[in-house]
Amino acid sequence: MAAAHTPPPAQRLHPAVLVVLALAALMTLAVVVTLWHLRRDTLAIETRGLQTLASASADELERGLQGVLLALQATRDDLREARLQPQPASEEAAAQLHRRATLIPLLRTLWVVDRSGRLLAASTPAAVPAIEAFHPAAGDDEADAARVSEPFADLASHETSVAVALRFVGPDGAFGGWVVAQLPAGGLLGAFPAAEPAPDTRLAIYRRDGLRLAGEAAPADGRERLAARRRIEALSFELVMTRDVDAVLARWRELARIAGATSSGVLLIVAALLWRMLRAERSRRLVQQQLKERGEHARRLEHKLARSQKLDALGTLAGGVAHDFNNILAAVAGFGDMARQAAAEGSQQARHLDRVLEAAERGKAVVDRILTFSRGGLRPATVFAVQPVVEQVLGLLAASAGERLQIERDMAEQPPLLVRGDATGLFEAVANLCTNAMQAMPDGGVLRVSVRPLRFDAEHWTSHGRLDAGECVAIEVADTGRGIAPEIMERLFEPFFTTRGQAGTGLGLAVVHGVVAEFGGAVDVRSRPDEGSTFCLLLPRVTGVTVEAPPPGVAVAGAKPLPPGRGQRVLVVDDEPALVALAEEWIAGMGYEPVGFSDARLALAELQADPGRFDLLLTDEVMPGLAGTALAQQARRLRGDLPVLLTSGYGGPDLLRRAAAAGVSQVLAKPLGALELQQAIERALQGAAVPSA
Repeated sequence: MAAAHTPPPAQRLHPAVLVVLALAALMTLAVVVTLWHLRRDTLAIETRGLQTLASASADELERGLQGVLLALQATRDDLREARLQPQPASEEAAAQLHRRATLIPLLRTLWVVDRSGRLLAASTPAAVPAIEAFHPAAGDDEADAARVSEPFADLASHETSVAVALRFVGPDGAFGGWVVAQLPAGGLLGAFPAAEPAPDTRLAIYRRDGLRLAGEAAPADGRERLAARRRIEALSFELVMTRDVDAVLARWRELARIAGATSSGVLLIVAALLWRMLRAERSRRLVQQQLKERGEHARRLEHKLARSQKLDALGTLAGGVAHDFNNILAAVAGFGDMARQAAAEGSQQARHLDRVLEAAERGKAVVDRILTFSRGGLRPATVFAVQPVVEQVLGLLAASAGERLQIERDMAEQPPLLVRGDATGLFEAVANLCTNAMQAMPDGGVLRVSVRPLRFDAEHWTSHGRLDAGECVAIEVADTGRGIAPEIMERLFEPFFTTRGQAGTGLGLAVVHGVVAEFGGAVDVRSRPDEGSTFCLLLPRVTGVTVEAPPPGVAVAGAKPLPPGRGQRVLVVDDEPALVALAEEWIAGMGYEPVGFSDARLALAELQADPGRFDLLLTDEVMPGLAGTALAQQARRLRGDLPVLLTSGYGGPDLLRRAAAAGVSQVLAKPLGALELQQAIERALQGAAVPSA
């Protein structure tokens, strides 16, 4: 009788999947909030600029109209005192009016008409408009109030004009007629046309009854507009200046489009990686089911392999997300910093931008730790002795150990035990393990740290990894604390998993695993509840070479201010248009001449057309169609002395090897700072030997 087939266990959504989905949602929310703040600040800045321009135009028009009113009042006084005696065809009266009209820039013609509208005198031959067309009409206002005509065509100059009239009385005290001034309608706009405002800016001057006298009103097309209104007290005019909101937000919409496209791309990558992770998890479960009946030794090996595969899958997922998130952080931090520098100190805009920059810095710190776990960081690999690094960690911890905590050490002093990797990374890993051990003993206990050489004659499997046969260095951190429960042991090195609630980030042990993996080593964990825990880092030992680097903690001299560039031309290549724009603004501010491309193949074509045109190449690594190292290799074939700087948010030893083979001068980790970029450019142009990041 055939045995019944046992179905595989039901697949549940892994907590890491939920964490990644939450991170993607938070990233999207951060982008949306940042764009909302930028939109509001852009409208506020443009509104203030429009109000300033409107105030300047209103002040200029106020001064011009005051001059016109003074000329009208002086003429009226001359008529009352008989200093001006207008008669038809009187040359003397015309000359007097002409002299007065030439003194006022805004005044074109002065007329004197009697109460019936008959012309008595004029500064220049021109047809006077009918008094009946003025506002307010005769009798509707005080006798001394100025009246303004509708716009009319001046037959002599073929321009549109506006007239202003004042009543006058003769020497006998009786109403004698009107003193009328002709103003060019275009003159009411002042210096606005010559100021070359934005093409969508409109300026219009209105009479008190709402009649437009000059300028161009905003079209009634239902579109949203910014508006600034100013009242001209001299003649109760109203100045209205408008701007199209769509035109004001043109650059903001472009940035929003880029951010939206980038976020969509990141979400697609996350979805693809999650799908692959779920497929791998399902395959692992099937393999586990098939091996269920095998011996205990085979089950232990399969279990350890599954742990390693799961951590590798999480590392790949985290590294891919961190790489794309790095690009978004670089654009947000870079443009946010420039916007902060332009914002007024103490303003609400400055406070909002400070919050954006603080969030970007926190995001960068999280990304750095994720890249360490995923083995995607750009860490230098050098040969160094292990003992001094561990001694430095214990020296720092001794001050905070307290009286109830005892630290025991067992170091193999001679010969020095050498490994190849990043000394700072090992320092952080050992410090994390010692800190966790101290936290596991809140009531006191013993912390034991030892460093010793080991040798394995065959492949060796640990609780969380595999080590090839050969010599290694064992760094062991043991405590007498509460121990680790079996269900926690399964997820010990998963990123974002913590048993400390909100007090922990869940990245400490994940960073330890990533650092050890970069060394090519493995981690072995032994623990039982209430019997303490022992973490052993097994790192491949290096023999037959000398120490290449000092341990971490060596002081570095402060960087001196760099001289500005001398106009050297820098070719900038990145598939993110926002990062190209950011780099161009930075590089131009440093005194160099940037030329940016978001397509590596177009940049290569530009180099092929004129290899001697550029003094330096700055390129991203991960780009569609042509990677940065491939672009650098072809650029160096075209011109062997061209310095090349390579940027990447996700690399590791393999990237450093490819970069060295392609002739790259320096590999820079994203997101970059402006000062870091300027230092790298200066050293590359000087031909100095620059170590990779």
